[in-house]
Amino acid sequence: MIDTVKKIGAFMLGLAIFVAVCIVPFVFIKGAMWASENLLPPLVTIGWYAVALNLLLLLPLSLFRPLRGFTGSGMFSYRPSFLASSPGLPALCLRTCSWASGP
Repeated sequence: MIDTVKKIGAFMLGLAIFVAVCIVPFVFIKGAMWASENLLPPLVTIGWYAVALNLLLLLPLSLFRPLRGFTGSGMFSYRPSFLASSPGLPALCLRTCSWASGP
């Protein structure tokens, strides 16, 4: 059972990495402002879902000793990828806007 869940998690992580790698060239072609307008709202929503899943599901499950390995891998594998990408796009947008406005 745990092996199946680990395989599903590894597949989902691989799929997320593949999608991210495919989106990066598209973002550079379309432009940073397009990305901030169209990609930022879903990214923030996904980040909040990741926090909610962590707090409401994984944190209480970590109270049980047999599930600590599973919940620990869930807390430290998928969540940072979503939360690390959330401030990246607003920072890119802020940098672009500040450079474009001039002194």
